[in-house]
Amino acid sequence: MTLKLVLRRRKRPIPSDAAKVEAGSYASSLSGEAIGGITTCEASQFKARRFIIDAVVIVVLCAALLLVAAWIIYDVDLPASGALLTSAFGLSTLSFVMLGILLGAILPTTRSAQGVGLLFFFMMLFISGTAPPREVMTSAMQRLGESLPLWHVVSLLQDAWLGYGWNTAESLVVAGVMVGSAVLTLRFFQWR
Repeated sequence: MTLKLVLRRRKRPIPSDAAKVEAGSYASSLSGEAIGGITTCEASQFKARRFIIDAVVIVVLCAALLLVAAWIIYDVDLPASGALLTSAFGLSTLSFVMLGILLGAILPTTRSAQGVGLLFFFMMLFISGTAPPREVMTSAMQRLGESLPLWHVVSLLQDAWLGYGWNTAESLVVAGVMVGSAVLTLRFFQWR
């Protein structure tokens, strides 16, 4: 199968052996357009649906591998409710995918979308309770962290993992981020 990647802005092909899958190209493969930082993937015999299925399979396999490694190496207790954890994980993943697509839609280049995405990632990583526990953060850091989506994802996943049930308030915040990102993406994405 031959894969031909084209940057519509530059009107020149990218060699397929040098092409890498990026967040922007993932979003554009769904739309088929090249707007701002989103590039497009035109291919014979290549379907966007297959790309999405492959991406979901990779995310699920990585999460399962991480869970098994934590269970074997660190003797971590398994989740109290696998169904709740899976639902929380799915909602959280969709929410952050929509945030990534929003960045690809509003920023002018793929590199700028990646740069801003990395800034958000590291900021959220260190003040949302994922890297250092919330208990060791100052009250100012905790207040700032509460304004970030990853803070709510951490609470949602912890409650599902520890058997506290479904955290409706946190799930509404995470779903609100997903819906808000989708609405803004539809508003700012320039369909051709």
